Amino acid sequence: MSRNNIIPNVSGEKIAALRKAVEPRMSQDALAKRMQLEGVDVDKGTVQRIEAGKRSVSREEINAIAKILKTTPEAFSTDEGSDE
Repeated sequence: MSRNNIIPNVSGEKIAALRKAVEPRMSQDALAKRMQLEGVDVDKGTVQRIEAGKRSVSREEINAIAKILKTTPEAFSTDEGSDE
């Protein structure tokens, strides 16, 4: 993953919360499989590490997650009150 492609200030906790809020509840494995359908090569372990804050997130990954969870990439930002 290129350093220029890494998105700073992404909250894995917010990704997990939004994933769990989907009805019916979406598993990490289901999210990984949906991301693969979007052309992003990840597995359940990758999703686990992202949500735990142990792995950086690429622009491609965050865009796919946002699309799947029907939100925007900004919804996962750790920048509270940011008006960007």
